[in-house]
Amino acid sequence: MDIYFLLLAFDRSFASVSVSWSVGVVFGGRVRGEGRRERLDQSVRIEMELEKKSVGILAMDIYFPPTCVQQEELEAYDGASKGKYTIGLGQDCMAFCTELEDVISMSLTVVTSLLEKYQIDPSSIGRLEVGSETVIDKSKSIKTWLMQIFEEYGNSDIEGVDSTNACYGGTAALLNCVNWVESNSWDGRYGLVVCTDSAVYAEGPARPTGGAAAIAMLIGPNAPISFESKLRGTHMAHVYDFYKPNLASEYPVVDGKLSQTCYLMALDSCYRLLCNKYEGLKGEQFSIFDADYFVFHSPYNKLVQKSFARLYYNDFLRNCSCVEKDAREKLAPYSSLSSEESYRSRDLEKASQQVAKHSYDKKVQPSTLLPKQVGNMYTASLYAAFASLIHDKHKTLDGQRVVMFSYGSGLTSTMFSLKLNEGQHPFSLSNIADVMNMSEKLSKRHVVLLPEKFVENMKIMEHRYGAKDFMNSDDTSLLSAGTFYLTHVDSMYRRYYLKKGENEVANGKIAPNSLTPFPSPEHRSTHPFLSQNGLRRRRTRKSRRRGRRSPSPVASRSFSNPRGPLPPRRNPSPPPPPPPLPLLPSPHPPPTPPPPPQPLRRDVANQGAFLESDGAGAVAAAILRSPPDPTAEIRRAGLQLLGNAALGGEPHRGAVWTRLFPAGFLELARVREPGVCDPLCMVLDTCCSSVGGRGRLEELCGTAAGIAIIVEIVTTASQVGYQEEWLEWLLFKICVEERNFSNLFTKLSLPDDPDSSPPHELESVKFNIKHAFLLGILSKCLSERPKEVIVSNEFALDMLKILKRASETVDFASRGSAALPTGSPAIDVLGYSLLILRDICAWEHPYSPSLDAPIDSLLNAGLFELLLTSLRELEPPQSRDLVSVIANCLHRRRRVQDEVRRQNGIPLLLQQCVVDEDNPLLREWGLLAVRNLLEGNVENQKEVAEFEMQGPVVTPEIAQLGLRVEVDKENRRAKLVNIS
Repeated sequence: MDIYFLLLAFDRSFASVSVSWSVGVVFGGRVRGEGRRERLDQSVRIEMELEKKSVGILAMDIYFPPTCVQQEELEAYDGASKGKYTIGLGQDCMAFCTELEDVISMSLTVVTSLLEKYQIDPSSIGRLEVGSETVIDKSKSIKTWLMQIFEEYGNSDIEGVDSTNACYGGTAALLNCVNWVESNSWDGRYGLVVCTDSAVYAEGPARPTGGAAAIAMLIGPNAPISFESKLRGTHMAHVYDFYKPNLASEYPVVDGKLSQTCYLMALDSCYRLLCNKYEGLKGEQFSIFDADYFVFHSPYNKLVQKSFARLYYNDFLRNCSCVEKDAREKLAPYSSLSSEESYRSRDLEKASQQVAKHSYDKKVQPSTLLPKQVGNMYTASLYAAFASLIHDKHKTLDGQRVVMFSYGSGLTSTMFSLKLNEGQHPFSLSNIADVMNMSEKLSKRHVVLLPEKFVENMKIMEHRYGAKDFMNSDDTSLLSAGTFYLTHVDSMYRRYYLKKGENEVANGKIAPNSLTPFPSPEHRSTHPFLSQNGLRRRRTRKSRRRGRRSPSPVASRSFSNPRGPLPPRRNPSPPPPPPPLPLLPSPHPPPTPPPPPQPLRRDVANQGAFLESDGAGAVAAAILRSPPDPTAEIRRAGLQLLGNAALGGEPHRGAVWTRLFPAGFLELARVREPGVCDPLCMVLDTCCSSVGGRGRLEELCGTAAGIAIIVEIVTTASQVGYQEEWLEWLLFKICVEERNFSNLFTKLSLPDDPDSSPPHELESVKFNIKHAFLLGILSKCLSERPKEVIVSNEFALDMLKILKRASETVDFASRGSAALPTGSPAIDVLGYSLLILRDICAWEHPYSPSLDAPIDSLLNAGLFELLLTSLRELEPPQSRDLVSVIANCLHRRRRVQDEVRRQNGIPLLLQQCVVDEDNPLLREWGLLAVRNLLEGNVENQKEVAEFEMQGPVVTPEIAQLGLRVEVDKENRRAKLVNIS
């Protein structure tokens, strides 16, 4: 009787909907826990299928991170002119993800929120589409992570996958779902669309156009937000305005001016197509006054203002009767401009914005709240703007038409029309506005008052991008209940997330039963220096290969219920310790530090007890008082424990730092064992990388005691090696990011040098193996890091000083191999400095409009003259690397190309296009140098064209064909002849 009653009620209200849809809704249920959806016979569905009307968005919800930075504060911090970000870009705030959040966690949060708030049974979802351009995995889609929600309810029959093309992916996903519901393939269930992105940029003028958010939309028939499917115009083309070719970096390559032109060009094309289709259907001319509101993809608000003004200008050109006389007079001077000229005309831009201002305030401004407060959300930007419109105007939107414009660089774009009606609860405009609750979400944000913290967070995220084997902080105090967050990434790059419970208190401590694993894997991975997935597992494999028996791994922690909360633990106890480590005999053996207990890694109660009982002090004392140990197992295990403790939050990191800095760290740094060096660098990096670690980082980099610790670490690693990346991260941070390279480099002089004290200037350093080791690490980091890594002019000029000093020091009498390291410190320093300079000179664009790029500073300081002199006179063993730096200096720099010609260097570069067994790839770099020398330089091309061959040339590739190059005696041109 209950089902029959519901069917009748549903059919009376929605007579045009198929009976199969109504049955699907009833059996699927919008009440959780009422059982699985019962499938109907397909033939019955087809027979009962009636016309589906008003397909569109039934429900919406949005999530954005609670952390944001004020654009006005960021403007001052960046040294930009006042109003550049707030007026020039039109932005107020910018949301950003901390290390705890990413596009996956935001997706999990917004999808579970939508299902719960609208009481949607996960088994009633039949299609799930995700739009995103933020790459977490090059193969595994974000949709597959979201499937964890539905698998719990036995629903794996869900079509759809991710759509990717810059900011357009969300629209592609939405259109896919709408088309699915309108098609014969529709099975009566809902579609679900998720748009999720974190927009981040390298330091420079584009950084304030970032943002982050995720939005979810439920798709079905009889929607309060329905598509006018026949009113749609699409424009797509091939262009390089914004793209992400470097998969090792989150940061894009952006041509700002071109991107804005492409955006407006696509807008023009889509608007013309939509107008033509409207006029074909209605027989009437379409103008901006035939829509009640316009919503635009919003990289920044100023572009939205320009876009609506552009539509007004289009209506003027189409001679629409709606354009007022006064507006016609102001736009008349620009009626004869070509399309290309109109995109560049600043006068037209100002005039069109002026005449469109009144209409903009009425038709566009209500949709700008979230884009201005949160920033550019990539795929979510358009729909966050639409959500802003619903938030502001939901009481008056019944019967209104909204035109949407979606744009994705590269380029893809679509303009489409929506018709709105109030709908019925829970699928009503009023309820959508209540569920999104944007005012409360905005009011609860945590505004970062100091932009330095935002910049520091960005550096942390740069280190974490594409990384593995790391743990995040347990401090979730800024996240609201129900928010998913990233806990850790294991050694196989697998990511794990938890959902913050309802009972977590503000200081970040977690009450029992409040932390819900989502999902809880049966075998959770561990910290990089604990148990199976970290250093111990790698050492186990190495030990087995070497025939040694390795220590037993620490027992791993498991969860009892993969779908429910953790069981209460009033008296948590650590797992059984591993077998005791061998100790050397001692008359008074110090207390052995406890083995690194697994619960300390993730259990806040244990971490709190550790802090209150001064566990950091006890472990530090035990480590420092341990007797000499060839295997250094005690110190290593103690450092692992302190590393886990430091992950517990800022108080824990402070306690560890207080107990060990500086004397404790210095003593440990002098232990010449990689088993100590690796975890020591991990502890230092953890203490200095968090948001609260700025002061500790300054102590480490800016004090004599701190630099002494780093000197000892470099000494240890250069002697015994290292196995983990912590050392590389730490040294790169200190030398390049914190600009302490010169100070550290001069302190690396050997204590038994003839000089009584280390030199204070780079020009007087006597090179040793530690200098070469440090430069080798920095060279490796720079070659692996994205081009957007900020390298200061100071660091670049320091490299030039070292190159000059090495050129004076190296004995070039005997020619050696170019392979590094060679065993000779001076030659290795020369080689690594060239590799670093090569990478610095490869960067084409300056990082800030107010500063020269490092290569410009290097050229002004005489780099190129030194390179030519070294190549011509000294004949060094690193010819290949010298030529590679020269090739990068020549790239699209006319003054450098001309300098080569003035110094008669063209023949010298041509001579490098030969095979040299001691210098692999010398010829390839030589050819690149010549190519860059001649590109766009007519004078150089003319000089090369006048050269004459003086004799035969044997080229290996040609010789393999039985040929050689000879000079034709008549015309002095090169020709191919048989060798025989």
